[in-house]
Amino acid sequence: MWLGLVVLLPLGLLVDAAWPFELREIERVAVGRVLVRGLGLSLIVAIVSGGLGLLLAQTVAPVVLLALLLVSRSVVAHAVLAIGFTPGPLAAVITLIIDVLPFAALVLGLRLRTRPLALIEAARDLGAGALARAREIEWPHLRPAMLVACTWGFLQGLGDVLAFEVAGGGHAYTPGLLIRDALIREHAPARALVCVVVLISLALPCAWLITRELTAAQRSDWRPVPVPPAWVRAAGWAVLALLLVAPAALLLGDHPVGVGPSDRLLAGLFLRSLGIAGVVAALATSAGFGLALASRRLANPAWLGAAVLAPLAIPPSIHGLLTLGAGTWLGLSPGPTLTVLALLGPALALGFVTARLMTVVIPRALIDAAIDLGATARERLRLVWLPLARPALIVAAVLTLAWALGQAAIPAFTSGPGGDTLAVALTIHARAGSLALVRRWSLLLVLVPVLAALAARQLARWRPR
Repeated sequence: MWLGLVVLLPLGLLVDAAWPFELREIERVAVGRVLVRGLGLSLIVAIVSGGLGLLLAQTVAPVVLLALLLVSRSVVAHAVLAIGFTPGPLAAVITLIIDVLPFAALVLGLRLRTRPLALIEAARDLGAGALARAREIEWPHLRPAMLVACTWGFLQGLGDVLAFEVAGGGHAYTPGLLIRDALIREHAPARALVCVVVLISLALPCAWLITRELTAAQRSDWRPVPVPPAWVRAAGWAVLALLLVAPAALLLGDHPVGVGPSDRLLAGLFLRSLGIAGVVAALATSAGFGLALASRRLANPAWLGAAVLAPLAIPPSIHGLLTLGAGTWLGLSPGPTLTVLALLGPALALGFVTARLMTVVIPRALIDAAIDLGATARERLRLVWLPLARPALIVAAVLTLAWALGQAAIPAFTSGPGGDTLAVALTIHARAGSLALVRRWSLLLVLVPVLAALAARQLARWRPR
C-alpha cells in the first residue's frame, strides 16, 4: 500500500496525463540526446564515487561520513561555486560526487565489516596469495556493495535538478531538468513520462540491491575494518581533505555584516523548517522502528525492505515531481502538508534502515527468554524492546531530522510560493546572486548534521547488558 501511494499513484497519474502517448520527431531526438548526456555524466559520478568511496571506507570513521552525508546538496553546490568553479557541467559533477561519496563509503564500509575472515584465513593457510584471495574471495564479497554504491551515484546524477541548476548554471540539460520543465513550464507530460519510466526502471533494481546488501550485513558478524596499507590510508585522507574543501569555502567566503530583513525572513523559514523536519522525523522514526521489528519476524524480509527502500532509491527531484502531481490529484496544493508527505517516503526508509541496523545488537536470547516467561507482545515491547532500542530510536530521529532539514530537492517542488524551508529559500537567494547571505545561513545547515552525527556517535557506543 505504501509503495502504491508514494510511487505507483503518482506514476499512474502521469501516465493518465500523457495519454494518448505521442511524441513528435523533434521531441524524440531531444529526449534521446538528454538521456545520453545524462547517462554519460551520471556514469562519471558513479565510477568516481565507487572508487573514492572504497578509499574512504577503509580510512575515515563512520561518524565523519555521516556528517558529510547529511550536508544538503544545495549547501555543497553553493560551496563549490564559492571555491571558484565556473558554473557548468564540471562544477555540477563535482557537486554530485561530493554529495554521494559519503553514502558510497558507508555502504562499502558496511560490507567490509562483514568480510569472511575464516574463509580468507583458510585460503591463506592453503597457500593462496594476496591477489588470489582478493580475486576469489574478497572482491566477490565486496561486489554487491560496490554495485549498490555505483548505482546510487548513477541514479542521483541521472535524476538531479539541484546540482545541474545551481552549480551547473543550467549549461548541461539533463533528464531531471527536462522532467521539471516538461511538467511545470511546458506542459508536456508525454516527454516527462519517457524520462520518468527510464529512471524508475533503474531505481527499483537499486532498491532491491540495497535490500540485499542490508540483509546480508545483518546475517553476518560485525568486525572492525582491517587496517589498510599505508598508501590506501594516505589516499583516503587525501580524498577526505578534498571533500572538506567545499564546506570550508563557506567559512572563508564573504559574509554579510549585521542583520537585515532577509535574515529575519530566513530565520522564520528556519523555524518552519524545524517544525516540518520534526514532524517528519517523529513519524518516520516510529513507523520505521515498527517495520524494523516486523521484518525480524519474516522468513524473507527482502520484499518488505524493497517496498520501504524504493522511495530512497528514486532520485529526490523525481520524487518531488511525482508527489506534486499526486498532491494535485488529491486536492493538496503546494505547502507544508504536501512537503511533509513528500519527505516522509525517503525519511521512512532512512528511519527503517537505521533502526534495523541498530536493533541487530539486541540479543535474540532476551526476546526468547521473555517469550518463555509468558510475556505478551505488548509487554515485550514495553519491557524489552523500548528500553534496549531507545538509543536506536534517538539515532534514527536525529539523523532523519537533519536529513529533512537540509533537503532542498524535494521541497523545491512541493513548497508554496517562496519556499517553505530554509534550504529552498537559500537556493532562491543563490540564483539571485546573494552568495554572502547564502554562506551565513548555509553554515547553520552544516552545523545541524555535524551535531547530529556527534550525538549518534555517543549513542552508538551503547551496548546491551
